[in-house]
Amino acid sequence: MTRIKWAGLFCFLCAATAGCPPKRTVGRPAWVVSHQHEKYSTETYLTGTGEGRSLEEASQAAKKDLIAKLNMRLGIILQEKKQNVAEDSWFNPYQLLLENLANMAQGKIVHTWRSSDGSKHAALAALERSQLAKRAYEKIQAAYASCKLSLEKGDAALKEDQNPYQALLLYTQALLDFTMAEKLGILLQAATGKALSDSSAPKVQELMGKIDRLLDGIELRSVRGDGQRVDDQGVLSSPLITGAYMTDGPDRFPVKGLPLRFSIQPGESVDIRGATNEFGAFTARVEKVPAEKGKTSLIVARIDGEQVFTDAGLKPDDARFSSLLKRIKIFETSFRLLAPSEAAVRVLVLVKESITGTNLPSSVVLEQFSRTLAREGFDLVDPESLPQPPETPAPPENAAESVRGKADILVVGSVEAKVAQVITDQFVFAKASGKIQAIATESGKVLATFDQEVRGAGRDAQSADKRALTTFARKAIRTVLAAIRKQPENPS
Repeated sequence: MTRIKWAGLFCFLCAATAGCPPKRTVGRPAWVVSHQHEKYSTETYLTGTGEGRSLEEASQAAKKDLIAKLNMRLGIILQEKKQNVAEDSWFNPYQLLLENLANMAQGKIVHTWRSSDGSKHAALAALERSQLAKRAYEKIQAAYASCKLSLEKGDAALKEDQNPYQALLLYTQALLDFTMAEKLGILLQAATGKALSDSSAPKVQELMGKIDRLLDGIELRSVRGDGQRVDDQGVLSSPLITGAYMTDGPDRFPVKGLPLRFSIQPGESVDIRGATNEFGAFTARVEKVPAEKGKTSLIVARIDGEQVFTDAGLKPDDARFSSLLKRIKIFETSFRLLAPSEAAVRVLVLVKESITGTNLPSSVVLEQFSRTLAREGFDLVDPESLPQPPETPAPPENAAESVRGKADILVVGSVEAKVAQVITDQFVFAKASGKIQAIATESGKVLATFDQEVRGAGRDAQSADKRALTTFARKAIRTVLAAIRKQPENPS
């Protein structure tokens, strides 16, 4: 009878406890093991758990766990966005680090646990997704506002102040602001699961397009010093002047403040750095270069890309702008320094050049003549070294007499370029016409005359004018060189 009672009691207890949750076992709480808490669902909260020998250690571990989970999600989103960037794009806003976003994702400790002997601690950190999203969205709007302001200032610097370099720095700042907004957008997407969609946000294509058009309009030119001959000690007779100019539609103006860097080839030793003045010019005074008979030196002036980045608040190794740095460094002009020689024919080139009646700050024709004559071994005479250069144009006998003893050959004349025909907005014809003469200074004899009109095409009036002037110069050079070569060693 007793056995029956005990058996009945056992069955009763089993039935009574069936369906009841098991009691928590002694040890760590369930949220530490499962990394989840029923009060903090993953749909609403970002959570992290941590353990340690002290409450502070456990709390720090919990916050780090929360950030690690967030960074994992950020990394996945970032990788997806990187894949959508065009391969030929020089700007990639997603080549960025996300660690500093953790300052916005600091969770709060909402639960703690301590073992009975006090040797173990655990903590639960939680951050409400909506709060994180709100913080990110506010900062995104601030970044977009700063981006738009930089764009407006950049446009004003280019159009109103005619300061292309300042515009370039402001457009780059706009890209930095855009990058910050994109970075915060990734955080917002990680918090909400949805990508930011804002039709009023600046477009990266617009930002890059402004920089593209600005850089397309910049050119460097060797204004003075190209083709000079160094003496036996390698001393230059005149300084090297580089000009930086910007073409913006029908307007052409100097680029002031542009950092330049000079190097001597061979060797690539850096000698001089500086920035252009208000007239877009920089004068490099090179005291000496390696002098060896039969060998020429080349001094190259480039835009100092590293200094541009420093002025823009960037680091030269910024992966987001690495392709832009390479593009900036492409801009260069060179000065060919002829080796010491006793039998060089001295040539002075004086060409007046204009576009539709407007004198240019630098000459396409003069540059073409200087480069070709220097390459052919002639000694170019610097007009600034003359006490009083002859007027251009001037009667041949008067021009030759004024430079007699200073130059053996005088190349003198004038050329004008102007628009001839507009086919479309992107296709323009220009014509260049003028008269160039080569004169033996000792006798005053005209060795060659080039008097023609040529045409050139371009996408706008400025490029068409330049193409026509270049064509004119090349044809004139062939005529002049052929005449000079027919002369005896002493052309006079």
